[in-house]
Amino acid sequence: MNSAIRLPEYVITAVTSHDCTSPAPGSFSCLRANFHLRLRLKAYMLTTYLPSFLVVLLSWLSFWIDPESAPARCSLGILTIFTITTQSSGLMQSMPAGSVTKAIDVWMATCLVFVFGAFIEYSFVNTLVRRKRAKGQKAASDEAKSSRKAAAAAEDVEDGKKLIWNRCGTFKSLFDWKNDPGMAVEMASRILFLLVFFLFCLVYWPIYLVAR
Repeated sequence: MNSAIRLPEYVITAVTSHDCTSPAPGSFSCLRANFHLRLRLKAYMLTTYLPSFLVVLLSWLSFWIDPESAPARCSLGILTIFTITTQSSGLMQSMPAGSVTKAIDVWMATCLVFVFGAFIEYSFVNTLVRRKRAKGQKAASDEAKSSRKAAAAAEDVEDGKKLIWNRCGTFKSLFDWKNDPGMAVEMASRILFLLVFFLFCLVYWPIYLVAR
């Protein structure tokens, strides 16, 4: 085979051929060739891997947005899901069709799972925040009826200080499930999502590079 033949997205690693002529009478001569291709990693690093990685990081920014800001967090979650889905669809259309699961398919599917998981996490946190707000309003109403406004005000100030302290990113929120379950989930998600994705990269890239 001529060594000057090149493909923009693949490297021709080997070409094998064999005679497939049938011994039956009246058959024509047959020669079958198999081209062994390897995907060029550089061709997809800047166009697929890096953009999808940045979209995953963008979805994690919702963990630092106030759970009370529902429009901002919902918009960010839906935008990142649509972006990953569009990237995956465009990638599938540009690659040869086949039933074999490719390494890039695993990467895109994992990125979609992390982006969708961040959106589901906000749904769970929003439910916890609304429950806490309802309990707080009920408790405030009971205290007002019992004419203990001064004690209630002092307690609100103390709770506000704790909330500010927890939202600054301390690990105390991880163990403050009873008083602020929503923030506890937020703090845990900031750590777990990053840790799990980092472990996935430690497993994915060595296997992929060795398989190449």
